[in-house]
Amino acid sequence: MPYDPKTRDLAFQAWCELRNTDQTLAALRRDYPWAKKLSRPTLAKWVREEGWADRAAKVDVLEQQFRDATADVERSLLEQLCDLTKKYSGKFINLPEKSIPERQDVFAFLKVGKLIEDIIHRRRQSGLAEKSAADQKQEDEELERKAEEILRRDYGIER
Repeated sequence: MPYDPKTRDLAFQAWCELRNTDQTLAALRRDYPWAKKLSRPTLAKWVREEGWADRAAKVDVLEQQFRDATADVERSLLEQLCDLTKKYSGKFINLPEKSIPERQDVFAFLKVGKLIEDIIHRRRQSGLAEKSAADQKQEDEELERKAEEILRRDYGIER
């Protein structure tokens, strides 16, 4: 039975996730009616003839590059947000006695704190530090410690 390229792409995506022909076939049959007629030999032939192992390895590399780029952006963003927090903290500390800070400054300060908290939470959920190299992990943990210190000191938020 001939299968169109879209069907083969769906099969490749499933195989790429599982890296096992039998498990892929079971998942496809569970999720797609057309896969009920798909045979194991046909799927194995696609894996072999279409070089799915090589394609999957390229996907893995691209996914790792994306994770690394995301980590770099988050790290840079955390540094910038920490700098902003210091700026606002200094501005508030240096207010004349009995002065009230401007509303937009307070709002910006709180928003920066919330962004820091969101980034830290997302990093913890994704296990990003565990996937990083040792040096990057140490750097990430240091940034998280700084961010948590700011949250604790400036917002009273404890973890």
